[in-house]
Amino acid sequence: MDKRRVADALRTELDRCILIGYRMSEIADKAAQLDGLRCDMSEEVSRLEDIGIKLRDLELGLVDFPAERFGENVLLCWTYGEPEVSYWHPPGGCYEDRKALKLQLIQP
Repeated sequence: MDKRRVADALRTELDRCILIGYRMSEIADKAAQLDGLRCDMSEEVSRLEDIGIKLRDLELGLVDFPAERFGENVLLCWTYGEPEVSYWHPPGGCYEDRKALKLQLIQP
């Protein structure tokens, strides 16, 4: 999420530099920084996916990951800022379908 904010700010700065008419070398440097950030972000998302975590919304910091609940395959759902994983939804579901775990047994 932090890299996304930095990339957004860098993109805005790059657009401003192009509009104002900065030298091409300065624009190229900022574009290279932005490309590097995007590459880093893509690699981090790939690492998450490799361990079964699905990034659903970068703005919210929303991720899902597979689990089993009472013999049924489900997705646990966590959003940045939540103190613990407290929600689940069926594999075809979405954020609006989240249900509280309460004290249910979950097996990763």
